[in-house]
Amino acid sequence: GARALAEALGERLGVEARLVGSPPEAPARQDYVDDLRDSRGCLLEAGGQVDDALAAGEIPVLVAGHCPICLTTLPRTIARRPDARVLWLDAHADFNTPETTPSRFLGGMCLSGACGLWDSGFEGAVPTERVVLAGIRDLDEGEQRLVERAGVRVGGSSTATAARAVAALEGAPVFVHLDL
Repeated sequence: GARALAEALGERLGVEARLVGSPPEAPARQDYVDDLRDSRGCLLEAGGQVDDALAAGEIPVLVAGHCPICLTTLPRTIARRPDARVLWLDAHADFNTPETTPSRFLGGMCLSGACGLWDSGFEGAVPTERVVLAGIRDLDEGEQRLVERAGVRVGGSSTATAARAVAALEGAPVFVHLDL
């Protein structure tokens, strides 16, 4: 799905879609340590592509099949645009850490890793006050405590939440994460 969407967006935007990495034939949910090891090259390349686009004054559009792509792309975005905010549109906050995760699934820990709340092995961190969560409907107990302690702004999926999210972005440049 990510490849088809990337190609359609590329065609619509008049640019050639670039493929980074290759999806496994049968994606498996593995322990985050193994997933980090196996996806390291792809994650570094994606972060580099975003960094290159921002350095050239371009607006990167990234389509990914796995949320952990944010481990490198978000910190690189904030490094280039320290005034940017992150709008995380997802049913899940992906804000667990190795200490709080019930599943050890990297996808459930990636945003907290991008914010530097645990050592993912990648450089940079997004200040948590720059993160706005919207559409969240499923938070684990430990994840809820982390979100509250970190000062991340959270909303559900109502119209009022959308208005609060827009206000929280304060007219800043925004990195939009949309998990379909």
